[in-house]
Amino acid sequence: MTKTHCAHIFLDDDTRARAEARKHNFVGKMTDAIAAHGWTTRLRDLAEAEQISALAETEYALVQMEGAAHPRALTFRRAYVGAFWRIERTAIRSEFEIAKARFDAASVDAGAARRFAQNWRRWAFGDIARKSRREGFVYVPLQARLLDKRARQACSPVEMIKEVLRRDTRRWIVATLHPRWQYSPQEVKALKRLLDAHPRLSLGSAPSEQLLRDCDYVVTESSAVAFKGYFFAKPAILFQDIDFHHIALNVRALGAADAFAAVGDLALAYDQYLFWFLKQNAIGAGADTAGRAIAGRLSDLGWPISG
Repeated sequence: MTKTHCAHIFLDDDTRARAEARKHNFVGKMTDAIAAHGWTTRLRDLAEAEQISALAETEYALVQMEGAAHPRALTFRRAYVGAFWRIERTAIRSEFEIAKARFDAASVDAGAARRFAQNWRRWAFGDIARKSRREGFVYVPLQARLLDKRARQACSPVEMIKEVLRRDTRRWIVATLHPRWQYSPQEVKALKRLLDAHPRLSLGSAPSEQLLRDCDYVVTESSAVAFKGYFFAKPAILFQDIDFHHIALNVRALGAADAFAAVGDLALAYDQYLFWFLKQNAIGAGADTAGRAIAGRLSDLGWPISG
């Protein structure tokens, strides 16, 4: 007798509560798609993901935003905006399949891309994105661990700020702190030294949408804010490898001098890129075809489920 496969879906507390109440669209679409192929599903706490290695032979796992070193475990995460999601083998975004794909703007229908980008620009940002302008400053959204050079980074975030000051000598630099990160006293001290030494540098407190509307360009390690900046037609310089690098200037690939020299002359197909990255290469949970797309993706990644 054939044993029924079970998919364990590991979620953070908030997502699990919403999923159990059938109020999380993508998780609901995943469980429905999996159940439609005769599997059972089980929603579990993300903290239990360390138990994946104990899964039985007929059991599989989907882990929210985190990796799991197990041949039958996959990871899933939101693709930055809207109801767009990815299911991947790894949680390292620079190793996602989309990160390795080639973007060709000429292959994307410009009219369809424009309509798509306009709709999602309005949905995600309201009227503010239509009023995009350039007010003479560089927006630097900071992330975690300001003093550490982590994997796939060109330098630490503090060194990145110094590089911006060194390479762009005429614009103001507006940095922002990550709202959910607790910075250490050492990090705060290092940032204060930079602020005291460089009058052109300041810490911003305005909403990210306002800063994206008004900045000339974005510099970051790999913050999702840079991706959202594409909706505002704002160029990005990245100091870390990430999955939305295709139309950005990557310091690890180009070097800082060439990246900053090129940023002022960029004329990019932002709408085509957003269409390609989201519509053509992510799973839209709001689409009627979401269930088939999820099943197909799981099949492509090796699960014994028909696509």
